[in-house]
Amino acid sequence: MEEENKTELKNNKLEEEPVKINTGESKPTANYADFLDFIMNIPGIEELTKSISNTIDSLSKNSSKVTEYQFRLAKYGLFFGIFVLAAIGFFGYFHLISRGVTGSLLGALIGYWYGQQKQNKK
Repeated sequence: MEEENKTELKNNKLEEEPVKINTGESKPTANYADFLDFIMNIPGIEELTKSISNTIDSLSKNSSKVTEYQFRLAKYGLFFGIFVLAAIGFFGYFHLISRGVTGSLLGALIGYWYGQQKQNKK
């Protein structure tokens, strides 16, 4: 008797649940609207949005200068590397530093340059 009542309750519960069809359209719920209202009423949100827009504007205005400085920095780095390579070669050629030290320094310099190229490709 109890088993029949349990099965009837289960069947009734299954029949009472409405069938939900997903149409692909999502409607904003009250919770979503409340959340947006909460976000828009945060004190200082207007100042924050103005600050962010001013920062973006200033970065976009200075982008040509930043590119120029990056190019200049890369050029100086290349010249410094060539100078260090020439200095190591000079000191090694005139035996001011030993062969082992010369090889180690040249290997370290070339390894650094190779590592930089690998890092920039990623």
